Amino acid sequence: MIGAACLWGGGANAIELSHPIACPPGANCFIQQLVDRDPTGGAADFLCGPMTYDGHQGVDFRVATFDQLRLGVPVLAAAPGKVRATRDGEPDNGAEGMAKGRDCGNGVVIDHVDGWSTQYCHLAKGSLKVRRGETVEAGQSLGLMGFSGRTAFPHLHLTLRRRGEVVDPFDGQEASRDCRLPGSAGLWAAPPELRFGGIIDAGFSADPPTLEAVREGLPEQGFAGGADAALVLWLRFFGLRQGDTVAMRLTGPDGAALAQTEKTLDRNRAVQFYFIGKKRPAEGWPKDPYRGEVILQRGGAVLERRDLSLSLSR
Repeated sequence: MIGAACLWGGGANAIELSHPIACPPGANCFIQQLVDRDPTGGAADFLCGPMTYDGHQGVDFRVATFDQLRLGVPVLAAAPGKVRATRDGEPDNGAEGMAKGRDCGNGVVIDHVDGWSTQYCHLAKGSLKVRRGETVEAGQSLGLMGFSGRTAFPHLHLTLRRRGEVVDPFDGQEASRDCRLPGSAGLWAAPPELRFGGIIDAGFSADPPTLEAVREGLPEQGFAGGADAALVLWLRFFGLRQGDTVAMRLTGPDGAALAQTEKTLDRNRAVQFYFIGKKRPAEGWPKDPYRGEVILQRGGAVLERRDLSLSLSR
């Protein structure tokens, strides 16, 4: 049931938001989760899709790996205002090191005009550049993206509120309202890129990689195993939906398949990790090149494709 809350998108009292992170060169920055707009206890994003989870109150801007996090990802004020609160000093080791009640980790809250506020969570320990009571401009650096608080991956969690009520910046409506309501507009000055699922990263390795190693940062095109090693093609996806089809194929110099698989998802998955491979043949690997092909299909159409090539070091 839809309540009597106001629509803020495009109205006279609407806030205009700029992008809250500055993605450094070499990093893969993307939105992982959106505001939950299902008032019944389930979970749905503003388009009634599954790119959220129950009770999620913000938008998660992430990087793919911890190596990319270490490049330094500035967190920026999304609108001009006055700093109401800050927290620093929380450890950068995710939910395992989080103190009770410190879900946001290191963060900043900024008050804006007309009752609007923004909250920035999971910043890096010791990186905050602003203090309580300070006036900031849109785009001003607040600190760096980190891994503090209740989180399983490096990201910035941005929550927008109007007089204490969570508002979805993608359609300007309160989070308590149903998804996909008509007549609303987003609150972004320039909407950030929004992919409803796709490939995070993919690459080759000499052995089946662990998910922990991939999260840390494996080179997509690099391969240090040499001619005597096995050959593995790995990949990570985000935002997979029930019914999506994932196809992977690893081919040799003659174009013949060394390994391949095709999977249809039986349920939605926020993140999924796969790999296929082949042991080194007794006679050794034939001459280069080797190729990896990854295809993600949704509703019978290709949503994303990644093609990789590899030359084995001799």
